[in-house]
Amino acid sequence: MTRAQSPTIDLSKAEEWLLSSQVKAIFKFSDMALWRWLDDEELGFPKPIKVMGRNYWRQCDIAAFQERMIKEAMNSRKK
Repeated sequence: MTRAQSPTIDLSKAEEWLLSSQVKAIFKFSDMALWRWLDDEELGFPKPIKVMGRNYWRQCDIAAFQERMIKEAMNSRKK
């Protein structure tokens, strides 16, 4: 009798997760500014995933947010 193989994780497709300190460093702001961005529903800042009391953001969500903010800024300049 053979054992069933357990599923494996393809690490090449693994997502990168960022801590609060890394997110704050990317945007160069404080704890309070991060809290305000999270509290502002209209801004649409990505919500973190909480694991054992720590907040984590998917790097791709932060990158998408940055891209959206840049596009909005560029569009508002054209007006």
